[in-house]
Amino acid sequence: MVIPATVIDQNKWERKEHFDFFSSNSLPLYDITTQIDVTHFYHYAKCNEISFYYGLVYATTKIINRIENFRYKICDN
Repeated sequence: MVIPATVIDQNKWERKEHFDFFSSNSLPLYDITTQIDVTHFYHYAKCNEISFYYGLVYATTKIINRIENFRYKICDN
């Protein structure tokens, strides 16, 4: 499914300050690290004979794509 691009009016955008801050950096990254107990997921993967790694990548991608702010992308400046 292809979602058509939507142009954001940055002057009215609630995340403008965040965008301005990170876009002015030469390496605009922000990382967080935490420990997550994936014991149940590991057992689920093994019991259902699916790859733990690929299953975790799939589940993580599904969750991340639910968050609108993680789906933005800059096109043509």
